[in-house]
Amino acid sequence: MTSARSAATRRFVWGLVAVTVVALVVRIVYILTARQDFFADFEIGGDPFRLGDAYLYQRGAVLLAEGEGFINPYQFDLFGIRQEDASHVPLFMLWLWLPAAVGITGAEAAALWSAVLGAGTVVLVGCTGRLIAGTRVGLGAAALAAVYPNVFSHDGFLQSETMAIFAVTLTVFLAYRYWQAPSRWRAAWVGVGCALAMLSRSELALLVPILLAPLLWRTPDTSGCERLGRLVLAGVAAAVLVSPWVAFNLTRFERPVTLSDNFGYTLLTATCDTTYYGEGTGYWDFACAEPTYERIDAPRNDRSVNEVAFRKEAIEYIRAHPSRVPVVVVARWARATGVWDLFTGFDQVDKDRYVEGRDALVAWGGAFMFYGLASFSVVGVIALRHRRVTVIPLVAPLVVVMLAITLTFYMNRYRASAETCLCLLAAVGIDAALERVGRRRPRVSRSPEPVTAATAD
Repeated sequence: MTSARSAATRRFVWGLVAVTVVALVVRIVYILTARQDFFADFEIGGDPFRLGDAYLYQRGAVLLAEGEGFINPYQFDLFGIRQEDASHVPLFMLWLWLPAAVGITGAEAAALWSAVLGAGTVVLVGCTGRLIAGTRVGLGAAALAAVYPNVFSHDGFLQSETMAIFAVTLTVFLAYRYWQAPSRWRAAWVGVGCALAMLSRSELALLVPILLAPLLWRTPDTSGCERLGRLVLAGVAAAVLVSPWVAFNLTRFERPVTLSDNFGYTLLTATCDTTYYGEGTGYWDFACAEPTYERIDAPRNDRSVNEVAFRKEAIEYIRAHPSRVPVVVVARWARATGVWDLFTGFDQVDKDRYVEGRDALVAWGGAFMFYGLASFSVVGVIALRHRRVTVIPLVAPLVVVMLAITLTFYMNRYRASAETCLCLLAAVGIDAALERVGRRRPRVSRSPEPVTAATAD
């Protein structure tokens, strides 16, 4: 029995190594081919605002390595203004800081370093799939994540989604390890995963009430006091990791800032006539924020002061157009679920190409692969519930994404943190479909360490 398990483990490990190599090659080829024009703009000193968030992260990492701290690179490079910045949480910039700290400061090199993190995500997907439903599901989910454009393309855009995808996938893996063999220390590790996720994208702080708390509270065969103790321990673990960033922010701005100072600006870019009416409904537009940005002379203000002004303008517009709010929210949901494209001639795909800068293969491939994964994910949820395996860790990131979209707007990047959950659920769904077609009896798990639960969530 032990020999058979060892052989199965070896097969899984070598299979996952092969898939990970493919994933890394896919990412490197994408960066070195489709993204060359983008990185050429970096090399010739292209317009920082046109380069978008990639400039903020990559140039911000270089400035951090030079000892400038967390400042806004746009204002520093264009106007010579040293503006303290917490527009984005720090984890991805810290990842890019590692090569910058040893003198590797090119944007293309930073993207290749991001590809390493992307390949690490594929490893986590494979391990999580095996933990949930066995070797075949693990390798299948890893293969999907390796070639899914909505996962690998972010590495070539130098944006925080690469880190968010990794951190969420890690959290899901740690959550299933806890569910398999609940303990206080494993609960604490889930808290650590949630903390890393919220340090990669601020809205992922919602994983604490949506994933962490329900998972720990629904642990079977555990007393209420023990559940509460685990919740407290996990919360403390998360707080310990997040508190240095929060404490740092509370000392450097005029108004209190905790994780980020960017919500007001983000909300305002989604709150004007072009995003509330017409073909742009549910999307975003920089032009929404430009009048306020110029009126308050935002580059020369403390960003926490700007945040208040942006948020005030956005809320005033929302209050002046209450009848449009439900329509706009439904449009955001429709864009996120792909329904919008089916009725608008793939308008969102066009926006991914011509506004977000995605090449045609990635935009179209990501859209059509999403439809397939989403369909099988429904089957996957049903299969896991039938096998009495909790779906909380896989569904929670999807819920967080939909809440974030509801409050702001939809773009392809905003769904990124939940894309590997779709890969995992789809792999379970495909496996269940194959079992049904083959008239084989479904099994709870074929892994050496099956996930167990006394009750389904």
